[in-house]
Amino acid sequence: MASPVNGSTPAPTPLSSPEIRPFDAAALERDLRGMWRTASPSHATVYRAALANLIVPLSPSDFERIGPVLIDVTRRHPARLFRVGQTESGTAGGGLRSYATALCHLRAGGGLICTEEIVLSWDDASGPLVPSAVASLLVGDLPAVLLELNQGLDPEWQEKLAGIADVRIIDSSLAPSAAEYPSLWGCRPGRAGGPLHDLAWARLAPWREILAETFDRPEAARAISSIQDVAIHHLGAEPPSGAWLLAGWLASRLGWTPRGLAGRHIRLDGPARPASVSFVEDEEDASGNRAAGGPASRAIVRVRIRSGAPAPLDVAVEHRGHAPTARVVLLAPRAKERDVPYAYRELAACIVGELHRHEPNRAFEEAARAAEKMIALWRKG
Repeated sequence: MASPVNGSTPAPTPLSSPEIRPFDAAALERDLRGMWRTASPSHATVYRAALANLIVPLSPSDFERIGPVLIDVTRRHPARLFRVGQTESGTAGGGLRSYATALCHLRAGGGLICTEEIVLSWDDASGPLVPSAVASLLVGDLPAVLLELNQGLDPEWQEKLAGIADVRIIDSSLAPSAAEYPSLWGCRPGRAGGPLHDLAWARLAPWREILAETFDRPEAARAISSIQDVAIHHLGAEPPSGAWLLAGWLASRLGWTPRGLAGRHIRLDGPARPASVSFVEDEEDASGNRAAGGPASRAIVRVRIRSGAPAPLDVAVEHRGHAPTARVVLLAPRAKERDVPYAYRELAACIVGELHRHEPNRAFEEAARAAEKMIALWRKG
């Protein structure tokens, strides 16, 4: 199956072809038990696998974009998958409807590894019933993960799904503006006070690794305490959430405190000297050569860091698209360029990486708090 996000993903084998019908939790569980009882005689050896309950609310317009990604996620991290979607008409009758099936992938050693999928279809009248319907079908000894990837507005009752989740995974890069980022970073699941994960932060891993490695070198390490200017170049008219989080990460690591705005430069107090952070729309992007929609159209493409005396330094890291390498350009104290590996990860890999993370991410939390302060200053300007 070709994925618009992941490239080529092997097509799964459905274990059954059920019909959608009015929701009945007991009937769905019977369907699943019956499906597993009859699976082995008609298929190769079938392995039933689940490491989590994965709850994914999707609008009809999002399914084409996210459906192939979910297939890849369950191939890498089997789960009882709850695909929650609004009926095409939305306001039409029919109530809450559902069916259960399983998606199976070939196992390297033979046989099939299968993950259960429960599809819930709601209309305006039955939407508020979705959280209790999902709760009634959770596998009790597995963590519940709420994966929120909608590009449109979420229904009001969706927040109740967070109350039954142990982990909440969002993608702040899908929010239309910086005004919404702080509210996303501040949300938490209700059950057990579990951590929040942001896929925008996960995508920053290569940038953070390359910047850290760059300043591990003796020439750059001497300049850390005298950094005075950071410029983050990005696609899109507004700085994306990843740009804010990267600026927040630098501020939290370097002990900078946001204090004001000078033009479009955010001024920060540092332990040794003041510094500034600015966001620059990429010149090529500003000319109209933009990608179409989604996080890729609002990506970071260049980060330039400059320091003053006593250790002057001017260095930039550049990367575009899915290129396997980034370029580190040293402009001062001498000119030098080198290519370094850029560990690009597609969306499914980012999601699975966050599914494997069970503890709160202190680096992300500190970066988000610093970013929130900078956004507040930016909006006042």
